[in-house]
Amino acid sequence: MKEFNIEKILTHNIILGSSEDKEFILIGKGIGFQRKPGSKISSESVASYYIIQNSDKLSEYEKIVFGTAASVLLATEKAIKFAEEKLDTVFDENIHISLLDHVNFALFRLENKLQVGSFLTDEYYLMYSDLYDIAFKMVESINSDLDVELPHSEVGSIILHMHAALHKEKVSSTALYAQIIDYSLTFIQDRLPKAITSNSIAKARLITHLKFALKRIESDEVRSNPLVDVIKEKYPEVYEIAADLSGEIEERYNVKLPESEIGYIALHVYNLQY
Repeated sequence: MKEFNIEKILTHNIILGSSEDKEFILIGKGIGFQRKPGSKISSESVASYYIIQNSDKLSEYEKIVFGTAASVLLATEKAIKFAEEKLDTVFDENIHISLLDHVNFALFRLENKLQVGSFLTDEYYLMYSDLYDIAFKMVESINSDLDVELPHSEVGSIILHMHAALHKEKVSSTALYAQIIDYSLTFIQDRLPKAITSNSIAKARLITHLKFALKRIESDEVRSNPLVDVIKEKYPEVYEIAADLSGEIEERYNVKLPESEIGYIALHVYNLQY
C-alpha cells in the first residue's frame, strides 16, 4: 500500500499528492471532500493515480480539470485505467491531459450537433489493429457512464491518443502519419486498382513500413537500401508509382521521402500484385 502526502485539493475528485519527492495526481470519487493539505491518504482510498513527470504540465491539467464535469473526468480516467490494464503499461500525464481535453470537446460537439469531418477509414483501423478493440471498449465505457452516444469515429481518435502515449509521440504527429498512410493507400489503389484489396498481408506490411519510415524521417534517421538501382532497373513501373507517391506526399504534407525509402515502398507495391 502506497501512502501520499496531500499537497493540494484540486476538486472533490482530484488531489495533488506527493510521495518520495515525486508529485502525483490522485483521482477518485469524493476523495478530496473534507480532506486538507498536509494530511495523508493511502492508495487504497483512490481509484487511480499517476506520476507527474513534467511539472510544467500541472497548470495545463488544472485548467482542463476546472472546466470539466466530475462525471466526465471519472469516466475518462476509468477508460484510461482500462487501457493501461489491457496494455500492461502506465501512461504518463500527457494522455490524461490530451484525452480529457478531447473527450470534453467531443461531448461539446455532440451536444451542439456539430459534425467534424474525419479522415479515419477502414485502412486506418488496420494500421492500429492492436489498439482497436481497446479503444472501442473505451468509447463504449464512456458512452455508458455518461449516457451519451459518441460516434464510432471517436474510436479512431482514442487510438491516436493511445498510440502517441505508447510511443512518446505528439498526437499531431500520429494523426499526420495516419493521414499520409491513408493517402498512400488511396494513391496506390488508383494506380493499381486490384492490388490493395487483393492482398491483405502485403497491405499490412506496406502500412507497417510506412509507419516506421515516417518515424525515421521525423528523427532524421536514414536507412540504407543497396538495392535501389536494381529495383529501378528490374521493376521500373512500381518504382515510378513509389516515386510519384513520394512527390505527392512532399507536396501535400511537406514530408520528403529519401530514395532508399522509395525503393522499399516500390518493393511493397510490387508484392501487392501477387
